[in-house]
Amino acid sequence: MASVPVLRKTWQPDNEAKNCLKCKTEFSLFIRKHHCRQCGKIFCEDCSSKTCSIPQMDYHKPVRVCDDCFIAVKRTNYDFNT
Repeated sequence: MASVPVLRKTWQPDNEAKNCLKCKTEFSLFIRKHHCRQCGKIFCEDCSSKTCSIPQMDYHKPVRVCDDCFIAVKRTNYDFNT
């Protein structure tokens, strides 16, 4: 049986994000950028502090996701770490 290719989103380039996509906090030396492994967008720590596995994307161990993606993944996977 052939393996199914894993489709992962392309991450947003770091230089495109000056502010968190959700709360609009400006990034700085102390407010760092974090990529959501589900959507690939950039968020601050507060807006991307949840983790979960995403087996559909071949992330079998918990990875960082934004708040919105956490809810979406939660509806399909039921395997969460908060």
